Amino acid sequence: MASRTTYRDQALGQALGLLAARYGVHFEPAFDGGGAYETPQGFAFELPSVDDLESLMSDWRDELLDLGCYVFLVHATADERYRCGLVATADQFEAVRLVGTEDVAGGLTNDDVVAWLERLHEDHPFALTGIAPDTLQGIFLDPVEDPEEVVERVRSIAPETEYVALDEPDELLEMVRDEQVFLLWWG
Repeated sequence: MASRTTYRDQALGQALGLLAARYGVHFEPAFDGGGAYETPQGFAFELPSVDDLESLMSDWRDELLDLGCYVFLVHATADERYRCGLVATADQFEAVRLVGTEDVAGGLTNDDVVAWLERLHEDHPFALTGIAPDTLQGIFLDPVEDPEEVVERVRSIAPETEYVALDEPDELLEMVRDEQVFLLWWG
């Protein structure tokens, strides 16, 4: 029987092979959980277009999850490329742990952020689509019946989201209500 590390390595290798064949991308070690990339648990790569990003999220995400890997957007670059991450876990909360998302200035640790996400997920199931050291984005899996309540919860953990990361004061409410997505940003 293969060890868990071996299985993770094999799953990550398969996922990297699929993405390289489909998108011709190059990978760099990332998201190692603090191990200085000695045993990377994830990789970063760039996609050249929004069409490739949409294809990745709609056509390949489930297959990568089945392999035990989580794929997500890290950020859009200034030249309209899309930096993505791939980690060796199918657990979105573990992916947040590996990336290390936190609010250093506001005193929120990675554990605080993950605990908040887990509580939100209990009430409003979601899939994270964006994970970065200072940003999270997700899509709700069911219609949100009380979007104002979700916005208040976002304000409680990431109060600057509406005022810095978004263009309009009501944009976060519209995102939750109309698009069934949420954004957390710590700058």
